[in-house]
Amino acid sequence: MYKKILALALAFALVFSMSACSSSKVETSEKQYDYDLSEYVTVGEYKGIEVERVDPEEVTDEDVQSEITSELESKISWDEVDRPAENGDRVNIDYEGKVDGKPFDGGNAEGYDLTLGDGAFIEGFEEGLVGASKGDTKELNLTFPDPYVNNEELSGKAVVFTVKVNSVSEENVPELNDEYVKSLKEDYKTVEEYKKAVREDLEEQAEESAKQAMMSTAWQKVMDNSEVIKYPEEEVAKKQKEMKDYYEQYAESYGMSWDDFISMTGMTEEQFTEEAKTYAEESVKEEMIMYTIARNENIAVTEGAYEEEAQKYVESLGYESIEALEEAYDKDTIITSILWNEVFEFLLDNAKIVEPGTGADTEGAAAEEDATAEEPAATEEAADDAAAAEGEEAAQGE
Repeated sequence: MYKKILALALAFALVFSMSACSSSKVETSEKQYDYDLSEYVTVGEYKGIEVERVDPEEVTDEDVQSEITSELESKISWDEVDRPAENGDRVNIDYEGKVDGKPFDGGNAEGYDLTLGDGAFIEGFEEGLVGASKGDTKELNLTFPDPYVNNEELSGKAVVFTVKVNSVSEENVPELNDEYVKSLKEDYKTVEEYKKAVREDLEEQAEESAKQAMMSTAWQKVMDNSEVIKYPEEEVAKKQKEMKDYYEQYAESYGMSWDDFISMTGMTEEQFTEEAKTYAEESVKEEMIMYTIARNENIAVTEGAYEEEAQKYVESLGYESIEALEEAYDKDTIITSILWNEVFEFLLDNAKIVEPGTGADTEGAAAEEDATAEEPAATEEAADDAAAAEGEEAAQGE
C-alpha cells in the first residue's frame, strides 16, 4: 500500500546505508554478517540464470536537443535591469500582508525572489507587480482562494499586500554557439563537436540503462530462488531504526513533527512500524544473499577497483576528489556499494542471455501483466509531497 515510501527507503539503504566492511586492505572483511550465513539463508542458483536481452533505447536528435537545452537552462543567470518588470522577470521584494488590518503568520518576507508568471503566489499578486520598477511600492488588494489549502482560516478572506520592489532582473540563457562550447571544461571547438559528444554520452547512458535492467532481472531471480531460514534480529532492528531515523530527519527538515509526518502518509504509527519491518527484512535478505555470493566466488574490492570506481562516483556526483567523496560518504560505505556492483556484474557475466520474448518465464509474465492491467493507479501521495505543501508560505498560491 505504501510502495512509494518503501521504495524510497530501499533506495536510500541500498546505496548509502550499508557500511558493512572493513577497508584496511580495501577488501571485504565484514563487520556485519561476520558469521555463517548458511544458518540464516539458503541462496538459490545464481549462475546460468536466464535473462532476456534488453536493447538500449535509440538516441534521437530530439533527445540530443533536449539534453542540450537542459544544460543551457542550468546555466541561466539573472541580470538586473533598469526598466519596469515584465512577465518572466524575477523581482526581489519585501512584502507584508494584512487581513482586517492585522498581519498574519506567513504573510510577510524580506528579500524574497519571485519570478513573475510562475503562479507561486495567490491570484493577482504576481500580475499586480507587472509594470513595477525598482524602488516602487505597490498595494495589492486581493482575496484568498476558497478553499485555501495552506491556511483554511484565510479561505475567501480579503487581504492587502504592501510590496516594495528592491530589484528587477531578466533571465539570461546562454546562446548555443562555438564561443559557448569552447568555454566548457571539455574544450569543444564547435557546436557540432559538442552535439556529437552529447549523443555519445546519451548512447552510453542508454547502454548502461539496458545493462542495469538485465542485472535487475538476474538479481530478482536470485532473490526469488532464495529462502530465508531465519532473520538475524540485530540486523533487522538496525535497518528498522535506520528507516525511522531517515524519515524523522526528513520530517524535521520540513519543520514537521513526527506525528504530523505519520499523519501525512496516511499511516498509523503501528502501520509505519510494520512497513519498516517489511523493508528491514527485505534489505537484510538482500545483504545476506549478496555477501554469500561474494564469499562463495571470492569477490572482493581490490585497491585498483576501489580507485577506479570511486573516481566514477567523484565524477558522477560532482565531488572534487576521492578524498572529498570519502568525507561525504565514509570509505566503508563506498567499498560496500562497489561490492554490490561487482556481485551484479558477476551475475550478468554468468547469466544466459536469451532473445526478448523467448525466456522461460515470458508466458507467466504476460499472464501476470494481463491480470493486473485493470488495476487502478496508486492514488496515495508520498510524504514528501505532503510535507512540501505543508511548508508553503501563507501568501503563496494553491
